[in-house]
Amino acid sequence: MATSSKDPYRFFRIEAAELQDQLGAGILALEKGDDAGTLPLLLRLAHTLKGAARVVRLQEIAEHAHALEDILAPLRDSGAKADRTQINRLLALHDKIGAAVAALGATPVAMPAKAAAAPIVAPVVTGADDGDMVRLLDAVSQAHQQLALLRRSLAQTSATRSAQNLEAALDQMERELAQVHDSAERLRLTPAARLFVPLRRAARDAAQMVGKEVEFEDIGGDVRLDGEVLNLVQGALMQLVRNAVAHGIEPAAARRLAGKPAQGSVSVHVLRQGRRVAFECRDDGAGLNLAALRDKARAKGWTLPGAGEPDTQALLQFLLRGGISTAESVNELAGRGVGLDVVRDAAERLGGEVRLQTEPGRGTTLSLIVPLRLAALETLQVEAGGVIHALPLDAVKQTLRLLPQDIAIGAQGCSVAYQGQSVPYARLADALRDGMEEGATDAQRSSAVIVQGQADGALPTLAALAVDRIVGTAYVTLRDPPELMPAHELLAGVAVDAEGRPQLVLDPDGLCAFARATLPKVRLAEAPKLPVLVIDDSLTTRMLEQSILESAGYAVHAAVSAEEGLEKARQQRYALFLVDVEMPGMDGFTFVERTRADPLLSQVPAMLITSLNSPADKQRGIDVGASGYIVKGEFAQSDFLQKVHQLVQNHG
Repeated sequence: MATSSKDPYRFFRIEAAELQDQLGAGILALEKGDDAGTLPLLLRLAHTLKGAARVVRLQEIAEHAHALEDILAPLRDSGAKADRTQINRLLALHDKIGAAVAALGATPVAMPAKAAAAPIVAPVVTGADDGDMVRLLDAVSQAHQQLALLRRSLAQTSATRSAQNLEAALDQMERELAQVHDSAERLRLTPAARLFVPLRRAARDAAQMVGKEVEFEDIGGDVRLDGEVLNLVQGALMQLVRNAVAHGIEPAAARRLAGKPAQGSVSVHVLRQGRRVAFECRDDGAGLNLAALRDKARAKGWTLPGAGEPDTQALLQFLLRGGISTAESVNELAGRGVGLDVVRDAAERLGGEVRLQTEPGRGTTLSLIVPLRLAALETLQVEAGGVIHALPLDAVKQTLRLLPQDIAIGAQGCSVAYQGQSVPYARLADALRDGMEEGATDAQRSSAVIVQGQADGALPTLAALAVDRIVGTAYVTLRDPPELMPAHELLAGVAVDAEGRPQLVLDPDGLCAFARATLPKVRLAEAPKLPVLVIDDSLTTRMLEQSILESAGYAVHAAVSAEEGLEKARQQRYALFLVDVEMPGMDGFTFVERTRADPLLSQVPAMLITSLNSPADKQRGIDVGASGYIVKGEFAQSDFLQKVHQLVQNHG
């Protein structure tokens, strides 16, 4: 794809790709009878595309978009349902638009010979030119470095009022630059959802070709990856979806006889697994015919005389070799034994692997697992041993504040209780020292993170990791470690912060394994003051409040719902309840009301922290007995800490 600044279609391709994705999804929704809002949306998209094409003088695309309008407008005006012929015409126009956009500079993904008819597949279009993003990120890093120099110079001046004002302005500039940096990092990568519209279309077309009923499902579209990876796996996933329909899903009559719904299910999941990403295609069909596969492998001479019958895994490996088809007959969609060649080729080009699992009568899962080059992920920033590290946020189940008595010491090591189970406990600083020293803490309380690992699809494992402090959340781009950096089971990759400094991104599976294998020792300390209980269903809000309070010296416990908060409040004493109002289930007003009616809890002050700011809401907070009311949109850290201090002191 051309990236020259003189390229007249550079931005049009980006816009056209997004519009084409939405048009494709809308047409498929229209076919299912989802007319409410779909027709007006499709008309707006077609009109936008037509106008954009005319601006850059691409008359062919503009005419195709206009033809879409000619089909859609009468349907909207008459209220009629789109019939099969109209849907096919819409999809044909959609394909022509895709081909025309691809011809502007993108090279179509190669498909195997004699492959089934499928929508035009062009390379995944990223949100912005990578070279421009690199230059933008470099500029942001330079600006951060200049700010750091200015801040150091400021620190050497007298603490005048002007210096304080300048420092506040610097803080604001630094926050804004960090947001620009995060946004630029995200723009370099592409959401996996860009794959799903053509895959849904492929499932639809394949099902119609062989007369089957199939529902397509996609999961993991918010995973953001390097566009090159998505481009290389796109053709492979198209083949996997068609294989699932042709080989896996049974005809409706056969499914009914087997006690299944007439409509089969094919799904594509995109899962990030530490340093790798898995693209899984699953179906709920009959599973592979292992007996027939064994006969075909024998006919190919792939079994040695006297070697015995190959087991299931050996048979599946034979299938992955290529040259064998599980189809009973040859047609446009299947039967030539070349389908998995595309998948295997993508795996080899990306340095990955292909895995196959099947269960007779229940379906087949074929996974393409490739190493990550670049991936965007939201992280929890924690400090351990004086250094800030990042944990993938989707692996963080909870942050909490531990007291010495919360840590159980037994023959199997240290553990803490979490949701009714015993979870291995270790210090993150010890893990990063390769476990060469036994952990010890003489602090009265420590922050901890509950991390969940799930290596290679195994059952989830949990670990509690003690950290110096919770810093906050950040959006980072995960990169492979430098070649000279030794491999380490705790390392998922590296990221670069806004000032261009490297930062380790830790692997949840490795951390869980370390916690299970470590026997740290913990010295108990005297009982601390009563903790504060933060109740909010938003992880970000909980961590923000917890970070502010812990930095001010408070012990903090957290709950994700009012129901959980009420249970915790009845299990131990607290100095203060900080409660969100709008939560699923019991809301914050009800929580406060119930604690005021409880003789044991009524003396604990409760402060509401909510986005609701109407006089009526504030009055209701007073009426139920809240001791304070803070509006999130007006949140100020100094005022917040002052109110917390007053309420805790009064309670004490």
